[in-house]
Amino acid sequence: MRAEHASSGVISKMGTGSMVLGNAANLMVGTLDITAGILAAGSDGALGDAGNMVRLSANNATQGFRAIGTFTTARTFYLNQTLSGIDVTGGNTLTLSSALGFGVATYALQKNDNGVLELAANNSTWNGTLTVAG
Repeated sequence: MRAEHASSGVISKMGTGSMVLGNAANLMVGTLDITAGILAAGSDGALGDAGNMVRLSANNATQGFRAIGTFTTARTFYLNQTLSGIDVTGGNTLTLSSALGFGVATYALQKNDNGVLELAANNSTWNGTLTVAG
């Protein structure tokens, strides 16, 4: 999605394949729910309003969110299923400066690809497994 997008509510990424939020100034307000496939962004602004949550609902280690640029975000990444995936492409760093949200404290997260995922916040209430697969 490269055009400026203005909406509110829950915005769902469904079905296999990838969707890229390419506009660094999206106006959408609401939860970004990834139920299948990949939702990719290269900047925090591409994810819309700073209060938007990114909810990982695919229950798949290789589906979920993909960072295709280096950026820091304070928005909540919410582990909504037993297993969630975050990709960070090579040469990029995704810094999550807020704690992960989760449905159950033991939900697992898999980091994919060759970039860096930095969990910069205190995540002491989460005791799930973190697997680094790239």
